[in-house]
Amino acid sequence: MEFLDVLGRVPKLEFIKKAPAHEGGVYFPDKGEYYFSSPWNSNELPGKPVNLMKMSLKTREVSFVSKTTMANGMTLDNIGNLVVCEQGFLEKRGSIQKINLHNMTSTIAADNWKGLPFNSPNDVVVKSDNSIWFTDPDYGQTQHFKGPSEIGKNQVYRVSINGDVRAVADGFTKPNGLAFSPDEKLLYVTDTGTTVGYLSFCTLNYSNSLMRRNEALYWLIKTSVPLLLRDGTFDPTKPHDINVFDVEGSILSNRRVFASVAVLEGSLPSIGVPDGIKVDTQGRVYTANQDGIQVFSPKGKLLGLIRVQGAVNMGFVGPHLDQMIITNSTAIHSVQLNVQAAGLLYAKAYHHHP
Repeated sequence: MEFLDVLGRVPKLEFIKKAPAHEGGVYFPDKGEYYFSSPWNSNELPGKPVNLMKMSLKTREVSFVSKTTMANGMTLDNIGNLVVCEQGFLEKRGSIQKINLHNMTSTIAADNWKGLPFNSPNDVVVKSDNSIWFTDPDYGQTQHFKGPSEIGKNQVYRVSINGDVRAVADGFTKPNGLAFSPDEKLLYVTDTGTTVGYLSFCTLNYSNSLMRRNEALYWLIKTSVPLLLRDGTFDPTKPHDINVFDVEGSILSNRRVFASVAVLEGSLPSIGVPDGIKVDTQGRVYTANQDGIQVFSPKGKLLGLIRVQGAVNMGFVGPHLDQMIITNSTAIHSVQLNVQAAGLLYAKAYHHHP
């Protein structure tokens, strides 16, 4: 059974600690740290800031790094800079930031397409040529922390090493996570069009200010009860898919659905919300969903589930890049796997992997 090959002989899912750990999920080998963004408490408009956070893999201490403009997905480029999607907030533009993690200086890699501000950059990956590829859904608009979209489309963009920004794919409802296959001949992009993104953790309290303003979609986890609040923010007819493209240089073609994602167990609604996505060196695909990390074969066959309720994103860490850290907005989990992450060229060079 291929899923047992992924898990290894003695699979163990470990709860590390409670923490405000939402998106991102980036291993920085120089300091043995794992970087991520905190969740946005949208029930307190104009909103608590989304912070850049980190965890020491040795001590497991979680600490604050810096305030951000609604940071979300992130990755490392091939020279060790942290590349962060900042969604923007109100009048502040969304952008792709590059941060030197040794001195914490930052530069803007991109903040517009043809002079138009991005919607709300969501997730990002860096190719071996150091080009930056990112998704730009309109969550900032549908979640009401930004004004109307000036672009009017939800697209995937590529930023060349000289800063040229080009749209490489459109036609999405909500493009979200993205990852390259090991040989970079394929690009996987999730579409979470089923929800405007009000996936959060709260208690069942109808006096909650946001619940008075918006009957949004909430997962009430652990001490609470799963509840679907219906006001059109969850539409099962919209995409809940992993798409895949052929890649030739900077060109994407032959778009098709790799897998449609559903919740595999429990009392949550049956339609999935595939968020963050990663790939291992054998071409298997991992996506974060409400019920945990779903694992697919290179041909799109569902292999199994690593059960972490409310999973948002994940990342590979360690000298062999075989340990997965999973975040679900309120806690951090870890699982040792019998695989190695694809990509992550900076970490592989640091640890002298071929």
